[in-house]
Amino acid sequence: MADGNNHVTITCEVSSDGSLGDLSVTSSPKSAEAEAAAINALQESKPLNLLPSGMSRAKITIVFDSKADPHGDSSSSGSVRLDPI
Repeated sequence: MADGNNHVTITCEVSSDGSLGDLSVTSSPKSAEAEAAAINALQESKPLNLLPSGMSRAKITIVFDSKADPHGDSSSSGSVRLDPI
């Protein structure tokens, strides 16, 4: 986990078979370490479940928030939103 307060947002498209495409990652403040950790968490969650019946594609937005200091105190949270395309 990157030191400091980190807010990372991942957006991507999900196909009906659970495959991902059109990945975008942003962070505030800009942190390559926090972005890499968020991408790693997404990679570890694959394969994703199939989309609900009748939904051929969707946009998924995943938000990670973390706080860490050099003394080892940390906390994290996340949220996921799935929107049909």
